[in-house]
Amino acid sequence: MGSREKNAAGFSPPHPAPPAPPSNNANGSETNPGTHNADLNISPEAAKRQRGQFQAVLDKARKEHRLSKEQGHLDFFKQPPMSNVGELLAVIGLKNQKFEAFRAKNHRIYSVMRSTLTPIEVVGGIIAGAAEEVFSPAQILFSSVMFFVTAARGVSEAYDSIISLMEQLGFFTKRLNQYIRIELEPDTVDLLGQIMAVLFEVIVISANAISKGRAKAFVQNLFGGDDAVQDAVGRLETLFGFERGQIIAEIMKNMGDLKDSVRDGFQDTHDTLEKVQMNQGRLIEDLSRLEQSLQTLRKDESLHGDKLHDILHPSVYPYDLLSRFKKTMATNTGLWVMDEAVMSSWLCSEWPFLLMYGAAGVGKSYLSTRIINDFGKLFLESGDSRTGRNSLAYFFFRNDNPETRSPLQALWDIAGQLAEDDVYYSKVLLESISSSDDIKTIASAFRKLILEPMRQDVRQRKIFLLFDGLDEAPWEEVQELLFNMKDLSNLNIQILLTARPELQDPITQVFDEGEGVGDKLHYLHVTAEKNKRDVQTFIEESITKARNIRRAPRKFQEKIIKGISKRAGGVFIMAALMVADVTNVHMKRPDTIENSLKEYPSSVTDLLRNVMQRVCKTLSADMVEDLRECLIWVSLAEETLTLGQVEAIMTLKLGCKPWGLEHDLRASYSSFFTLDRDDGWSTSDLLDRREQAHANRDASPGRSPIPDDLNFQSNPDQTDVVFFHASLGDFFRSDASTHIEVDGHQQIVGFDENTALIHIALTCLRVFAEPGFCTEDTARLQVYAARHWQRHVTRIDLKKAPADDKTQLLRLVYRMLTDEAIVFNWTDFNEYTDFIQSHKVLEGIQKLLAEVSASGLNGPGDTPAASWARSGATNLHAMIEPMGQIFSRAWLLKNSGVSRNGIHKSTIVCANFIQNVAYLKKGFTWRSEQDDPSLSLETKLNTAIEWANQKHNWWWQLRVGSTWMTRGEYAKALDHYDKARDLGGDVISTSARIAVCYQLQGKYQEALDLFLICEAKEEELMESGQVSSQIEHLNRTWRLYKDCYQAATCLMKLNRIDEAAEYYRKAIQNAYDKTLFEAETAYIALLIKHNRFKEITTILQKMDRPDSGDPSNMGTRLVHFLVQKATDSIVLEWIPRTACRKEALPFAKEQYKIARTEAKNMEDTAAEFALQLGRAVFHILARDYSHANEDLEAMCFSYYRPKGSLPIRSIQTQALKRLAYLYKQLALHTEEYESGANSGRWTGGLETLEQKLRENQSLDVPIQLVGQSHNDASMYKGLLSRKTGDLAGAREVFRPLVLEALDILEDDEPQNDTYAINNLAMVLMAAGEIDDAMALHQSMRPPDSTIIASAVSEEKEEAVAVQAGRLEPKLPGMQLGFCMQCLDTLDDRQPVAVCQYCLDPFCLKCLAHIQKMDIKKWEDIPSKRSSVVSKEEAMSSRRDTGPVILESSCRKDHEWVTVKPLGTELKSGEILVGEHVVKFKKWTADLRRKWTST
Repeated sequence: MGSREKNAAGFSPPHPAPPAPPSNNANGSETNPGTHNADLNISPEAAKRQRGQFQAVLDKARKEHRLSKEQGHLDFFKQPPMSNVGELLAVIGLKNQKFEAFRAKNHRIYSVMRSTLTPIEVVGGIIAGAAEEVFSPAQILFSSVMFFVTAARGVSEAYDSIISLMEQLGFFTKRLNQYIRIELEPDTVDLLGQIMAVLFEVIVISANAISKGRAKAFVQNLFGGDDAVQDAVGRLETLFGFERGQIIAEIMKNMGDLKDSVRDGFQDTHDTLEKVQMNQGRLIEDLSRLEQSLQTLRKDESLHGDKLHDILHPSVYPYDLLSRFKKTMATNTGLWVMDEAVMSSWLCSEWPFLLMYGAAGVGKSYLSTRIINDFGKLFLESGDSRTGRNSLAYFFFRNDNPETRSPLQALWDIAGQLAEDDVYYSKVLLESISSSDDIKTIASAFRKLILEPMRQDVRQRKIFLLFDGLDEAPWEEVQELLFNMKDLSNLNIQILLTARPELQDPITQVFDEGEGVGDKLHYLHVTAEKNKRDVQTFIEESITKARNIRRAPRKFQEKIIKGISKRAGGVFIMAALMVADVTNVHMKRPDTIENSLKEYPSSVTDLLRNVMQRVCKTLSADMVEDLRECLIWVSLAEETLTLGQVEAIMTLKLGCKPWGLEHDLRASYSSFFTLDRDDGWSTSDLLDRREQAHANRDASPGRSPIPDDLNFQSNPDQTDVVFFHASLGDFFRSDASTHIEVDGHQQIVGFDENTALIHIALTCLRVFAEPGFCTEDTARLQVYAARHWQRHVTRIDLKKAPADDKTQLLRLVYRMLTDEAIVFNWTDFNEYTDFIQSHKVLEGIQKLLAEVSASGLNGPGDTPAASWARSGATNLHAMIEPMGQIFSRAWLLKNSGVSRNGIHKSTIVCANFIQNVAYLKKGFTWRSEQDDPSLSLETKLNTAIEWANQKHNWWWQLRVGSTWMTRGEYAKALDHYDKARDLGGDVISTSARIAVCYQLQGKYQEALDLFLICEAKEEELMESGQVSSQIEHLNRTWRLYKDCYQAATCLMKLNRIDEAAEYYRKAIQNAYDKTLFEAETAYIALLIKHNRFKEITTILQKMDRPDSGDPSNMGTRLVHFLVQKATDSIVLEWIPRTACRKEALPFAKEQYKIARTEAKNMEDTAAEFALQLGRAVFHILARDYSHANEDLEAMCFSYYRPKGSLPIRSIQTQALKRLAYLYKQLALHTEEYESGANSGRWTGGLETLEQKLRENQSLDVPIQLVGQSHNDASMYKGLLSRKTGDLAGAREVFRPLVLEALDILEDDEPQNDTYAINNLAMVLMAAGEIDDAMALHQSMRPPDSTIIASAVSEEKEEAVAVQAGRLEPKLPGMQLGFCMQCLDTLDDRQPVAVCQYCLDPFCLKCLAHIQKMDIKKWEDIPSKRSSVVSKEEAMSSRRDTGPVILESSCRKDHEWVTVKPLGTELKSGEILVGEHVVKFKKWTADLRRKWTST
């Protein structure tokens, strides 16, 4: 009995082979040629006649154009079978991908073929009819086109010929589209057959011409020469003329028949209507299928960002560096660069390339920051939304990191930014690249990511690219990048380069080599004179804010400013070094500062030596040694080090944890280092906060004083340690810093670069290769060591390295590559990167082996290490083979490759590594086989399997199946799982994997059945005591958890809510890692959707117990859960709703308070702010506006910082919007509103918040989040103005808000549409535009499937509007709200009321209750509250903390509109206006006209 015939009891439920994929036409909708005109039956005689026409063409071609004997038979064009254009293009790609010329033009070839041949696909079905066995002209034509393209054989001119021919034929074939739904007469069908035959003749003759090498002559003849092809094209034009006449005759005949049918009476009319209804039914079915396809496309579009991220691997460095420059940039500096004539000309596209060059430290990166910052004001708003907006992408090169000094990484990051900004560009990328293997070189990345997409983009838009600091990248790679840039000179791309003066001539030389390119490169020289004013501003700001100088007399400050300005000479780095020195905390005496100013030299190098001498005078010998260690690592590290990593480094050096390291870096060593926190707080900010805390303590009697020592308490994992300028790294890597004399005694602060590299390499290797070297206190260095030990080893100059060091390096590297435990240990910390970074790294390690083997040094002797070194010195495969054998066992041998947590090594990781080793043996360079298009995925995987050479048992089948499953090949995976089940072994593991495969295929019931069986068997095994070892127990616990969790997911998909809830609870109970909270999050999401608040309260109370997963045993699981999920909706909305709904408010508020303290202790600022915001939400939902006001004003005025990471700024924006909502509510419940006053304490507060929200709307926000920072304060201010009678003033407030939302809807990013549409719905309601607001509110409701009905559509011809590749939004389901009174999730099946004053939704039951309530003003409630609308008042006011609680957030004198359930099925790009469905694009256009008119 076959494996697929076993029953479920035997753990083998049937899983039939997946159905063949549907064929797709060019628009992505499913097609089936032959279903159109199904009533038209083609007789065998007609089919025979059609076949004869095609054979006659071949006979003629064979005689006149010397076709081969094989090509002269019709059967030659019947293979391979192809029924649609998609299959044709797939076959063409497979046969021609090996040709570079084809790959360079494939997108254009595919595009023109789709437009030309898709009508043939349809008409071919018409001619074939519904008969079982008839002649298929579409198949014959598709095969001839395949023959045509294959004949080109990689000749670029031949592919140009193909494109030219297809474009000309397209003028004829596009007419054939009209026959899709027309019933044709037999004569017309016969004429179409003749047309198809002539098309066939044109293609066959053209293919023969190209195959003979006459491509150029063919193109010339095609457009007017005496050629057989032109003759055939002429006959084709004649036939189409006959076809037009035939169609006109048929139309006239049909009109006559229609008159006759009307005259015949009502019975015939009835019959006709029945036919129309049948056709309408078919049309509706077709539209439904189209809509499903479009929905799939939209879902796929939402995944574009994730797919591109996986392909491009963009780094965070451009954004991080830009943020760093912005934070340290003096106010209004760099403005002069925008007024330079050469810059203005470049911005106006008078030439494409601009080189901005200047000496080190002159401020080029700050000028780049100014250009990026001002780009939006100059160009972002000038792009036409109909053609695409202008875009800017940038990259800052820095030589302290492999990624920041890599031109290849720069291209990946540039592409990532452009894709984030432009969805059309992202789609083009996904069409042209399938994996990161396509963009592994600078040339391929530039071609695929920049050149080809820009050539295809016909929109009138400009792309601005900025590459800063070319001098900090390897010149060979920069040269290749510049060489490729020359091809962009005729495109709408502007490129700005910055570099030091020494690169001006080399860059110019590269551009001069291109014909007509050299004159398109212009120059902007950044001089000290031009920067003088900016440097002066920087010095003034720095000195007046310095803690040790800001309280000094103004005259003394001016003296210091003047002295530094004079010696800086307009050079930023000089000014920054002197400022850092005189503002050091050790500079406390005025005379010391003045003497320092007199001693400063005029060059950067001399100045740095002077500063180092001064610092060393104040430090002990031990501190100098510590400083030197920090300087070594920060100068030579491969990536930016965190404070925690520097602390681990110092712990390894000292043998114990250092005391006060952060204090030393911020104080004693502040002349060199800057510490960047994620919340944007500088050292000065932290010291000011400490002083404020002192002041508060002093004002509160009975409180203990704060200790005098400076404890900054920064999060060591979220704080970076960097030089305040890149030139410091250059200085310390040079010989200039090697020896510094202090008072005649030499103190070594600088270092020899090669010696330092050996020190770092040995440290990284010892972290893993020497047991006990790395302790718990130094664990933070493990990730860095795992990623970069190879790079540090290969950077060493072995000729200069001492013999003992080389021998030690060899011993450690041998263990890193051959010891199984060590290999698994360091690769565990490097799971998502390549274990061997590049072929150059392998060659670098091989040099070490060769050096030691050739030198005959005191090496390992005749040990295995010596044998490995000798063989590896001449054979790279031999060197890496032991590591490959380790991973082959981890991949395919049971009980091997188990990590510390009991989980096996990932199959895909093992397979990829072994594949690289196997192809290295075949002569490929490392990973180069991934770039070879001639090697299929199956070929590469089989090569890896063959090299691994492991026994084919059940475990082997299981792991190979999992490898296929991770690559999306579910049919192959199921086949291997079947074989694994047949071979015995662990049937539970096999069945669980089959279940996962089903789940990924969307077969939820089949998956559920298997998960439930696996769960039962796992429980049975664990209860029986058969699980003996701890590792096996951990494995079984993990499997039981996954069975329960996946079963719950399947049950939820099947809408079996009670059972899903039960299995989420089981998953929580059996969680193998209590710190992940995966099941808890999914469970609460399920419960909140169905208003099961009691169960949410129960799970929260159960979590309020000590966390067994916390090694310190401090805090509860609930507290840890709240901190971990602080920025999610679960903390900011779901739990507050639950607590207010189930009267669990005191318990929940206390937990939030504890969690916030925990977050503060962890220095997790984002979690701390979010939890404070969550507490404010508690108060708002409970209508305790007094305490809500207190919490939110503290966030928005006392603790608000405009700087910081994106998550923190997002939370601050939410707090500002919540406070604006609160002020609006308070205004509605006070005499301020009832008296009709246009200004007052709450409306004044709205004006303050309006300004803050306006400042918070930053261009740094990713485009998909644009609209999140909507100015709610402005909207509420307009609402209050309108309600008090100022209609004209209100409209002026609303106008920019409406237009802003419409602008967002017209940009190229669909992911921000939800923000824009929700904002627009609220603004229109606030503005009193009830009809427009109702149209949005109605259309945004989730569809009620129980009452869906067909609506009358004003424009049925399109179900979706596509604009430059952008899908229009689908409105239903965008509005998922809850009743602001009872806090229940709103029922999709019930009407909803929306208040025109509060703008909040209410269920009808609560509305009835509100309408019976007495009106109570805020002034009538006993505990009064004072208004605080400024930071100063917020900090100084002593406010009453007693609760002031309203019975309802709404009042019975308000007005409401009722929004009915959505009973109409809306497609993408549609909106329901009244009872009619109209196009959303038309509706927004009308709305724009209404709001732009006077």
